[in-house]
Amino acid sequence: MTQILRVAAYAGFVLALSIVPVHALQTIQRVSLEEAQSLLQTSIAKAQEMGVRACIAVVDEQGNLVAFSRMDGARFMSIDIALHKAISSANFGVPSGPRPSAENPNVVLSLGIAATTGGKFLPVEGGVPVLIDGKVVGAVGVSGGTPAQDKQIAEAGLKAPKP
Repeated sequence: MTQILRVAAYAGFVLALSIVPVHALQTIQRVSLEEAQSLLQTSIAKAQEMGVRACIAVVDEQGNLVAFSRMDGARFMSIDIALHKAISSANFGVPSGPRPSAENPNVVLSLGIAATTGGKFLPVEGGVPVLIDGKVVGAVGVSGGTPAQDKQIAEAGLKAPKP
């Protein structure tokens, strides 16, 4: 008898899940692998033009890695830095850098956020969000040059042709 009750309860649970109205689900836009590779290639071209050996990371809207490139000669420490610049930008929805802004940095706030996030937030320029209709769908992070060069390379990636 208990076996029959278990099966009935499970069937009821499955039935309840199957009748959730479709309008209750969210559609999440995120950068695709193909788009991420296009962003990478455009950023690499800009870095080569500038003579910068960089690491370039593309993440989705949650900061998960989608695509990555380490140019020949790029420093190994730039791997994590590029990734964390991209994560910072994706999570804040604005270019990475000191908080509240590069023009008006608050060192205590910036370092406090960095410490609280286990170093995943970097208060250094070089990460830019990828936006569609004003919503963050990903971000590009670059490390290898000066913060200004990294930002310029990341911004160039945003001009990538749509695949």
